[in-house]
Formats: sequence, structure tokens, C-alpha cells
Amino acid sequence: MLAILVPWYAAIFSDFSRRDLFELLIPIFFFPLWLPYAWVFWGLRSNADAQKVKKGLAVAVGCGSLIFLLCSFLLVVTSFNADRQLAIACALVALLQVALVAGAMTAYYSMKREPKDLHILAARLWVPVVGIAVAAIVVPNLFIRERPHDEASGVGSLRDIITAQVEYARAHPDKGFASSLVELGPESGAALIDSVLASGRKSGYVFILTAAPPDAHGRITHYTVIARPQKYGKQGTHSFFTDESGVQRFTTDDRAPTAQDPELQ
Repeated sequence: MLAILVPWYAAIFSDFSRRDLFELLIPIFFFPLWLPYAWVFWGLRSNADAQKVKKGLAVAVGCGSLIFLLCSFLLVVTSFNADRQLAIACALVALLQVALVAGAMTAYYSMKREPKDLHILAARLWVPVVGIAVAAIVVPNLFIRERPHDEASGVGSLRDIITAQVEYARAHPDKGFASSLVELGPESGAALIDSVLASGRKSGYVFILTAAPPDAHGRITHYTVIARPQKYGKQGTHSFFTDESGVQRFTTDDRAPTAQDPELQ
């Protein structure tokens, strides 16, 4: 449990500016999957007979296989792009399950094998079978519900950029607005937006800031920002647009939004 929780929350809190409650709850969703491991440790206690040890190893194989498949499914769904930190955490958990299953199988082959061993394993395969069946129903619906969350996060990030640009222009009257998201991020020293948003990708959306050429005084007075889903349809159907006016616009077409699109209410 510590091997899963520590790297997972380390990935989440690597950027302290992130305050997404959904991210904080993700590890809790996996908690019921850890409970069968108590059965594993009980079966592997030092005074257990060979049959109880084999039952514990069978549960380890079943639970490990289940969590490996679930994490692999999450990696396929996110395609390593929706959230890099989530992908890293899922990959690490999946590797831990591979080590668990490999260790359980190695332990089993070090013991005396008997004909009824297959029955012991088969009797405990209900854990991954039921888990996979439930995941096949619940997980797709979870990602369908997540789409509005991504779109709301995209709008919120756009507002953060607008606010950051106003503050940047106030602090740099000789420069005007920032010419890139990096200038607004912590790497430039401004720290007006978090490092994830400064990279141009956050919560399933790609953000592109385009600044107009400086005026005669060397100041940038015009800029545009567009936000588009990394995967149209899967991570959102709304693309957003804003400029120095602060007005946000949107389109549901699979194209870049413009200043002629309707205003976001």
C-alpha cells in the first residue's frame, strides 16, 4: 500500500499549485482492491500449512492480475497524454503487480506441487473475473463523466491565463503582455500560472498563446489564446478562445476557435 500511495501522491503534489480534488481521490478509488492483500499475508503467515500458503499465493496472482489489467486499461484510455503524472503512477502500480504475480508464481514452483493445486487457483479466479466485469461497466462511464470536468478545467485554465496576463502587464509596463505561456510560469520567475499550464497541456487540453508583434514602444498590447481538447470527442467537444479583452468564446466544431465564435456565458 505504501509502495502505491507514496509515488502516487508524490506525483500529484510535485506541483503544489494543483488543487484538483479529483486527483486527490483517485488513489482512494483503488483502496478496495488492496483489501484482498490482507488475505494474502494471512495465508503466508509462518505457521500456515502448505495448502493455506498456496491459497494465499493464488489470491496474490488473482488480485495482482486484476490491478495490472485495470492500470493497463487506464494507460490505454489516457494514451499517456491526458495526464502524464497519472500515466506514470498507473505504470508504476502495474509494474508492482507484475512483480507481485512473478513472486507468487516463483514461490509456488518452489513448493511441492499437487493435483488439487489447480482447483485452489480456479476457486479464487472469481476475484479478477468479477473485478474486470465491474470495471468494464464502471470505468467507461467514469471517463464519460470526466469529459465535462475536463472542459470546466479548460475554461478555468483560460481564466487563469487572462488573470496572469493582466498581472504580468501591470508588473512589466515596458513589455506589456507576455509573449508565451512559459513567461507566465515559474521557470521565468513570474509564477503567475503553474508549471503544468505553462507547458501548454493540462487536464486534457492544449493551450496556445500567440502574441502580436510589439508596438512602436516595444510593448505587446494584443494576444490570443486558444484551448483545444488533446483528443476531440474523448476529452471534450468544446474549444475555447480569448484575447486581451478577456471575453471567452467557444466552438463545438473540431477546429481552432476564433474571435467570431459565440461568447461563452
